[in-house]
Formats: sequence, structure tokens, C-alpha cells
Amino acid sequence: MATSDIQEKAVGAMIAMNAAIQRIRLFPVSNPSTVDYIDKAYEAISDFFKDDAPFSVQKTDHGVGVCGEPLEEKLLRKAQVASFLDLLFGFGVRRLVMDHRLDRPEFTKFLELLTEKPESVEKRGGAAAAVAHLDHVLVDGGPAGEKTGNAPEQTLGPAAIEAMLFSLEAILEGADREAVCRHLGRAVVSRDDETVCNFLSRKMEGGFRERLLTVILDGIDNVRYERLLAGIRRKREAMASKRGISAHAEETPSLDAVDAAWRNVTRSARGKRLLESMNRGANNRIKSGMERLFKSEKTVFQDTEFLMTLPDVIDRFLAKGNQNAMEGVIERLSEALLSEGRQVRADIAPILSRTMDRLMADSDHEALMLTLSYKLAGWVRTETEMSRTYGRVCSQLRDVARLLIQNEKFDSCRHILKIFNFIHAGRVRKEEGMVVAARKALEEIAAPQLTAVYLENLLSGDEGARKQATDRLVLLGAGAMDALLHRLGESPARKERSRIIRVIYLMGKTALPKLEEAVAQEAPWYYVRNLILLFGKFGTEAHLPTITPFLEHRDLRVRREALNSIYAIGGQEGRRRVLEALPQADDELKLNIIGLLGAWQEREAVYPLLKLLESEALNASKLKNELAVRICNALAGIGAPEALPLLREIAEDRKKGMFAAGKGFGGAVGAAAQTAINAIERKAASSSPKRNGPDASNPHRKSGKEGAVE
Repeated sequence: MATSDIQEKAVGAMIAMNAAIQRIRLFPVSNPSTVDYIDKAYEAISDFFKDDAPFSVQKTDHGVGVCGEPLEEKLLRKAQVASFLDLLFGFGVRRLVMDHRLDRPEFTKFLELLTEKPESVEKRGGAAAAVAHLDHVLVDGGPAGEKTGNAPEQTLGPAAIEAMLFSLEAILEGADREAVCRHLGRAVVSRDDETVCNFLSRKMEGGFRERLLTVILDGIDNVRYERLLAGIRRKREAMASKRGISAHAEETPSLDAVDAAWRNVTRSARGKRLLESMNRGANNRIKSGMERLFKSEKTVFQDTEFLMTLPDVIDRFLAKGNQNAMEGVIERLSEALLSEGRQVRADIAPILSRTMDRLMADSDHEALMLTLSYKLAGWVRTETEMSRTYGRVCSQLRDVARLLIQNEKFDSCRHILKIFNFIHAGRVRKEEGMVVAARKALEEIAAPQLTAVYLENLLSGDEGARKQATDRLVLLGAGAMDALLHRLGESPARKERSRIIRVIYLMGKTALPKLEEAVAQEAPWYYVRNLILLFGKFGTEAHLPTITPFLEHRDLRVRREALNSIYAIGGQEGRRRVLEALPQADDELKLNIIGLLGAWQEREAVYPLLKLLESEALNASKLKNELAVRICNALAGIGAPEALPLLREIAEDRKKGMFAAGKGFGGAVGAAAQTAINAIERKAASSSPKRNGPDASNPHRKSGKEGAVE
């Protein structure tokens, strides 16, 4: 393979690994987008393994070598290549070799190692010890975990360096001091980047230290100087942002050390010149990226380096109060969030989530916060995969809604409440975790004191206040259910209960989980009856097992409501449960059940109805005439020819005194039986094929249509 091809492939592999490492720092390795980054990096490395060749990176006295070839300086200047090398060498690694037998799990573990802090790896014995469990990664000239003739070069820690400098500063004078500065400076430069940074992180002012610093800086070539400068700046900016949020006491020394390194590396004329050049390059990249962003060029979303700078750019816009620029950035990123592929969405969502944090922290940005909340709410509705960012955005929208409500701007958060209700109601298919996030957000938005105010308004005599309270309680959805159900169970006034029931009814399916939790046999009858009624309004066959036991409730009003709800839900399962309840039901409920079976025209009910009509239990019932009439009507509705013999006996009273079921029946029963006979015969006649007429012999003649039951 030609040298140029090797270098091009190596650069591509390092860029892919750097991108994967940055991704792992933000999201877990199981995240779909992180998996994509790791796959791309492993694919790039595997390209070297096709001929059983390894992939290697080595730090030399003259620069950096890849796969046995010196890496050209122009390639070293690529920001992502420099970032990867700075990261790798920062762990004290002078040589890295990946064997052609390296598999993806081992590769992933190695990338995860590079996301750790160098000091934590150093505590475990350095990079070689940290990768001892990886069989196909070689570090510093030998397989990890194996003894070799070339022991890894040890890195001097900050404490050891400070002790050495203190001692040398105290004992050296004159020519000896100059000679030691030159010798020690050259020795430092020959060591790894971490050692150099450890020296740079000391206070290097005056006399011996200042001279040593000059020797060290003068001995570093431009490529390495720029790499060190970039690495220290990244660490400094990262630590500065953490310092503003919550800095622990033990972090202070490392913060001071990075600040010292930054002062030292930028104090020379060359450092200032390189920094200015780096800033120019970064600004040019940002300018180019922003131009492409505002021109709606989709390629900008594949520019990982530009996307990584966007949070800082947004911070600058906010600091300068550049409203138009912020609106433009939010609009373009939101368009991509709602229209581009999974990978782009995974890259953009964290940026907009971070932006929301910044906007929420300053009340002056309320208008932008509201604008972004619309965009993020749309993404929450359309996104198909649960992720850490998705959960975070749900929490942010929850906080936005609470803030707006607190500021008496309820109408401004309607879009947030509607989206959460939309998801919770199951109007779009979502993962369980996404539904839980929506429900939890609703519950946390509806603070008890808030729902208490709206509930009092709902029950007040002010019609305007009632309408507004109804609307807002419905929007709060699951978050308001606990308060509504509690009041429903305690309210002695039917009018109040009616208003509460209407609110829950308007919530629809979002109320079902709370209804399932709340319904119980031992509650007051009116409370249970109202909950059962609501199941009938928007329940499904899945709720029939919850409703059916209430057919045996001690209060007839609850039993009837349970029957009505089962009828409202319907379905084959509902019919089966009603039919099974018929024998055990009390006579009053039997009247209702028989009516439903007739209305359903349930063929399976014919035999049980005939059996009941002939039973001694019916004859002994105080409601025997009402039950008999209801059975006759049901049989007529079903259109059951097999019932005709028994119906004729009742209607014609042919065997007085011998037909047990007919004893003592009033005239209304005989009339109902005759009406049923007429209806069944008409239906049978209309559904039978005609045998007379000129076409009676035509074998292809269609049978007549079924007649409607009268």
C-alpha cells in the first residue's frame, strides 16, 4: 500500500476514533447514536486488518509515525487528529498497536479507557496496566500485561516535579544553574506530553524556574506546541465551566494547575502567535459553519467539529444579547431536529437541551425559552427512541411549564401540557419509558397548591371561573387526578361530583391508570358508581376484568352501572361476561341483563333464557311477570325459532295448570309471547328463499334479503 494511502486511512481512523470518544463522553455506549460512532471507528480500524496488518501510532523524537510511516505535518495539523494524539499521548502512551485480531468489544473498552481522566488511569498503574485485560492492544512497545525488555517510560507527577524544582532552586547558583536548566529542559522536552504539561503547570516565575521554562518552550517544535496549547485550553475551558456550577474543594489544585499551565504556555511570543493563529482558524471554521447553517445546507450537520463548537457560539450570542442570531440558530437546529435522520437528531438534541438550560437561567430570555419550548415539545412528540436527552428534555419542559404557571401565564404552556397528554393517552406509539416520562412530567407540573386553587374554582358559583378551571384541570391531566378523585370521594353534593366527573371525562384515556388504582369495593357507592361510569365512557376490553366484579356489588346502583359500562365497551368478551352473570344475578339486575342480551341479539343467550323462563325460581319471583315479558322481548329481538314452542304454549295457554312456568302469568306475558311469535315468524319468512313464481326453478336465483326485526 502506498505511503499516502496508509496515511490517509490512518488519519480517517484517528478522526473516527476521536469522534467516538467524544460521543462516549456524552452518552452511554448502548445509546444507538453512540453505537453508530463506535461502528464507524471500528470499521476504519478494521480496514488495516484485511491483510492481517496491525494499526499503530508511535511518538518519535521527530514527530509522530503511523503504521511505520512518518505522519506529514499538514495531517498533524488537522484538529481532530491533533485532538486524538493529544488525548492518547496524555495517558503517557508512546506507542499504540492494535492487533488484527482485535474484536469490537475490546475496541470499545479501549475507547472507554480514553474517556477517563489521566490521573485516574495513573492511579491504576498507568495505561499499560489499565489495558492489561485487552489481549490485542499493545502499549509502549509490548503487549499489555506482559513483561518486555523495554519498560514503559514513567511520567513524573506534579508533586515530584514541585519537590525537585524546589530543591534545585535552593542549591543551584551561577553557571551550574544555567547548565542544569539546559540539561533538564532538554530532558523534559524528550519526555511525553503529560510530563511536559506537569512541568508547565507549576509556578515558573523568576530565576531558575523562569529560565527552565524558556528552555522547555524553546525546545518544543511548532506542531507539538500547538497540540499542547489546544489540549491545555480544552481542559481549562472544561474546568472553568464546572467551576461555575459546583466545584468541590479537592478540585481546586487541579484548576489552579491548568490555569498555571495556560499562563506559561501563552507567555512566549510564539505561544501568543500560535494562539492567535488557532483562534483565527477556529473563528474561520465557526464562520463557515454558521454561513452553511443559515443557508440551510444539510452537510453542516455532518460537520462534527463545527457542532462541537455550537454550544460556545450560542453562549456568545446570549452574552451579547444577539436575539436575531439566537432565533436563527434555534430555528435551523429545530428544523433538523424534526426532519433529519436519527444520527442528526441525536447530535442536535443535546445542543438544544443545553441551550434551554442557558435560557431558563435568565428571565431576560423568556421569549427565546418559549420559542425553543415549542420546538422541543414537537420533538418529544415525534421522537421514536428513549434516550438520556429525551428524558432530560421532558424534565426541562416540565420546569418551563411550572415557571410559566407560577408567573400566571398558564396559556403559554398549553403546548407542553397537550404534548404530554397526547403521549400519555397513547395517541401515538411510544416506548414505555417515554410514556412514563410524560406521565411523570404531568404529575410534577400539577403541584398540590395549584390543583387546589383550580378545584375550588371548579366548584364555585362563578361560571367563568368554572370554565377556566375545567379547561386547566383537563390540561393538567394525570397530574390533577389525585386531587379530583379525593374530592370526588368526599363531596356530599351531587352537583360537585357531576362537575368533577365531567372534568375526568374530558381527560379521556389519560385518566384510566388513576381510575384503575382508585376503584375499590369498600369505597362509598356513589364514588364507585362514578368511576365505573367513566370506565364505560373510554375504557376498553382490557378493563372488563376490573369492572365485572362490581356486578356483585352490594348496591344495586353500582351493579347496574357496571352492567351499563360492560355494554358500552361491548365486544365478544363483554357479551360473554354478561351472559355468565345471568344465573347468579338478583332479579332486578336480571331485568337489565336480559334487556342487554336482546339488544345485542345474542344467539348464545337463547338456551339460558328459555331455561330461565321454565324455571321454578322465576315462578317464585315477585318480578316473574316483568322478567317473563323481558325474556319474550329478548327472544323476539334475537329471532330464535327454537323458542316458538314454548312461546306458543304461553300465548295460547293450551295446558292450563300443567305448564309450570306459565302458572299465574298475567295477560301481559301472553301478549308479549304472541308478539315475539309474530316477530320470529316474520323474520324466518323473510330470510327463507321463495319457492313460487316463474323463477322458482332457477338454480342460480339468489335468496331473499333478511328482514328487519320489528
